[in-house]
Amino acid sequence: MNHRYTLRIAARSISLLAALAVAGAEKPAAAQRPGEAKAEPPPPQSSQDPKKDKEPAVVSKWDMSIYGFLEFDGMSDSTQSFSDSQGNAPILRSDTSRPAYLPTGTNPLMAPMYGASHSRLQATARNTRIGFKMSPPEVSGIKFTGVMELDFFGNQPTTSFGSQYNGTSATSEGSFLTSATFRLRHAYAKIETGVVDVLFGQYYNLFGWQPYFFPATLSFLGTPNMIFGRTPQVRLSKTFKTSPVNVELAGAVTRPPQRDSGFPGFEGGVRLDVNQWRGPHGRGSGQPTIDAASIGVTGTYRKFRVIEYVNNRGDVTQGTAAAEATGNGFSVDAIVPVVPSRDLETNPVALTLTGSYVQGQGIADLYTGGLTGGVVFPLPEGPGGPSTGYYAGNIDPGLVQFNSVGELRVVKWKTAMVGFQLYLPPAGKVVIAGNFTRAESSNVMQAIIDGGDPARTFRIAQYYDANLFVDFTGAIRGGLSYQHTKQTYGVAPDAEVAPGEGAGDEKNDRFEIGGLFFF
Repeated sequence: MNHRYTLRIAARSISLLAALAVAGAEKPAAAQRPGEAKAEPPPPQSSQDPKKDKEPAVVSKWDMSIYGFLEFDGMSDSTQSFSDSQGNAPILRSDTSRPAYLPTGTNPLMAPMYGASHSRLQATARNTRIGFKMSPPEVSGIKFTGVMELDFFGNQPTTSFGSQYNGTSATSEGSFLTSATFRLRHAYAKIETGVVDVLFGQYYNLFGWQPYFFPATLSFLGTPNMIFGRTPQVRLSKTFKTSPVNVELAGAVTRPPQRDSGFPGFEGGVRLDVNQWRGPHGRGSGQPTIDAASIGVTGTYRKFRVIEYVNNRGDVTQGTAAAEATGNGFSVDAIVPVVPSRDLETNPVALTLTGSYVQGQGIADLYTGGLTGGVVFPLPEGPGGPSTGYYAGNIDPGLVQFNSVGELRVVKWKTAMVGFQLYLPPAGKVVIAGNFTRAESSNVMQAIIDGGDPARTFRIAQYYDANLFVDFTGAIRGGLSYQHTKQTYGVAPDAEVAPGEGAGDEKNDRFEIGGLFFF
């Protein structure tokens, strides 16, 4: 029995060796050793169709790159007003002021809001970003580029905290911060010709010449009171290049700020670059590029058609008329390399200034998250008398406002922003940056008798930050940041304002630490 078993093993071994020998004969020749003569390749096998023998091999000439960064941020706030991104959200009131209007059955606050005087600690990786850039072969000198970029700030079903009280399903705190949803940042194609360049898809707004003049900060862009946003558009641009300066002209037709207006948004601008005057310029928490000194001017024009102010009980289809208005604005932006440097390896000390001034009406949506001042539409007359109805408008908040008798006005804002970026040895790998922004509205505030809610509406907002970045390698960057936000509200008659404090001033202090891995 042992002999039969041994014979079976031997037979199987011989069969296996034979199979390996056949397979080895079908493999390509081994790599050439040094000193050996180059082996001639075997002749190609001819196909039955002679035409196929003449066709060249298919080789893709498309270029594709993947870029982005992984980011971790931890932040501690002095109040519970903000999520991981501050934007232009209102700060919780720390005095005993009450909202002018409360839903029926709501008990008024008998003390200052708890979250206005207690801290919040958060950690997030939602600012992580990935992008894909694709370029097919040029055709008759025309260059094509496609870009798709995503991050993890996508819309969740609801915001976390408190939604269980109004009957909607809440997104848990853990889900909000650790199971972030993809968000489309950019999805556009650009066609560059010798005559004009065409861009179509979702990209930064032309207004403010975004992103060219962005400041350097660890705070998530955009900072409070900063023009920042992306929108679907079709843009035409032309750059006139000379040795001393470049001049770019551009115009864009954008997504309507209100779809029911039936009218698109229009943006246009001109930018001048001084080519021989260059310095490092970081945008947000990203690594710097060497940019030219530049000044840009842009403008925007839009229209609004808002459903009439009546008790529509939240149903925007229950209207028979509309009020119309227009919005417009301009922005002046600049970069100035005060201490220029074309190469941080050889000239590691550099100082760059950034600045922006914006003025307009009906432009709240062009700011980070919407610069609304916290304003909401007043409550119309209802079955129970004045301020017992409910009005829902067919427009995003903050662009326009009604008074208690249904007169429409367009909300105005003026904003300014200045910033600096100081690059230090070794090789500019240590960066100190700071920014200051301010916003003010002359007509967002409205008296209670006119349907306003001054205790919940801010007319002035100020923000400043101080940042330190250190580049440990070309791919690893660490950052520290302090951010201070102040908003000035109206004061209700029963509000208690602490001695020495400004009327209705609310503040939040944030300390943030961050780490980035670029790829």
